[in-house]
Amino acid sequence: MRIVCLGPPGPVEHDAEFGVQDKKRTIAERPLDANGDVFYDIEARARWHEQKERPNFLGPWPNGPVEERFLYLAWSPLDPHASGGRRMKIHLKSITWEQIEEADAREHALVARVNGRDSEGGLACASVPLLDDGWVVTPIGDFDPIEPA
Repeated sequence: MRIVCLGPPGPVEHDAEFGVQDKKRTIAERPLDANGDVFYDIEARARWHEQKERPNFLGPWPNGPVEERFLYLAWSPLDPHASGGRRMKIHLKSITWEQIEEADAREHALVARVNGRDSEGGLACASVPLLDDGWVVTPIGDFDPIEPA
């Protein structure tokens, strides 16, 4: 999976860390690109959940109950005494089993794009809408998964 976050507030200027967060609450960072965007490649296993009749995403990155799995993009001040940590929920529930099979068969990734800022220019938080067509099966030649802590 690849999450592309468009234009989040720069963590360096705000003395913070920003990245995809695993279940241990460790944040894996990547630098912003020249456009001010950032992407995170992660690996998650998928199994069909018979009782829920939907994909179940497993591994260090997916959070939440089977029917509401999501990924976190987290913003955390570097100062341990500072407040202001925030998280974006990137929902996985719109991913179909057909998309998973297609991505696997074609050796592609599921890609989603989100805005990194809210309507007032601050860091987006809580459940954020997926842009464009949501999760899309996409060829990615430079897939570079982040290793969990």
